[in-house]
Amino acid sequence: MKPITTGRTLLLWFAIFCTFGMVFAQIENDYDDDDPFKSMRKCPGGYCVAIHLCQNNRILTEGEGLIEDRTAADDYDEPIVVSTDKDDNNDVCEEFMLKCCPHGDRANIRVVPPVPEAKDQPDAPPPMTCGQGHPDGYIYRVNNTDSVAQYGEFPWTAALFRDDPMSDQPQYFCGGSL
Repeated sequence: MKPITTGRTLLLWFAIFCTFGMVFAQIENDYDDDDPFKSMRKCPGGYCVAIHLCQNNRILTEGEGLIEDRTAADDYDEPIVVSTDKDDNNDVCEEFMLKCCPHGDRANIRVVPPVPEAKDQPDAPPPMTCGQGHPDGYIYRVNNTDSVAQYGEFPWTAALFRDDPMSDQPQYFCGGSL
């Protein structure tokens, strides 16, 4: 048997080193593929996610509670225009239908709602009118309201009331929406 020359030894070690390097690089890439948050934009304490994906201060990753988008953008002649004014949008993500949702260590922090102050008198019932809107939207404000409802608005809803002979107030019976 002939002895291996120094050049061949170096080439052998280089090949072994490259093989191990490629194996470890592939293992590292596999871990990156498992990170469901890598495509999301970071915000203070979490990630910017769709509003419906942030429930109970945690990001839904397994599909539970997901809703299906039923809008067809092609059906509208004009695009949806969203206000980016800080007064209209108070979320740090500053993008329509996105919210900064905690993740990791901060996701387990319980948000304690403020205790309402005691009132001497109960709130007066709202006036009985037909159709009340929320022109400024609930979370974000859509500017072209001629064709698109504000977030959280259901413009085609109805409520049925019936007369209650025991009181002078109508009693709610049922409701529906289109």
